[in-house]
Amino acid sequence: MAAALVAAGETNVGTIVEAARAELDDAHVLTEYLQIVNPDTLLPMTTINGPALALVAARVGSTRLIDNQPLSTATGAPAHGSAQAAGSI
Repeated sequence: MAAALVAAGETNVGTIVEAARAELDDAHVLTEYLQIVNPDTLLPMTTINGPALALVAARVGSTRLIDNQPLSTATGAPAHGSAQAAGSI
């Protein structure tokens, strides 16, 4: 969800995180942490205006999952030269 929104041109991190949390909730995934950060500094972002990285920690049953996904802008610019993850946050 986050990757699709960013690719479509959404830049407001609050909007992106809210939509991603809703999608995870619908899938019965308990989200512990979901943040979009600058890939160089790992500092939280409020607006995506360049490379970005989505970070998530969540539980499915008793299993804790930790993942990250580079986000690409509407122009298709790759997020900090990273390969795109197979799944989507």
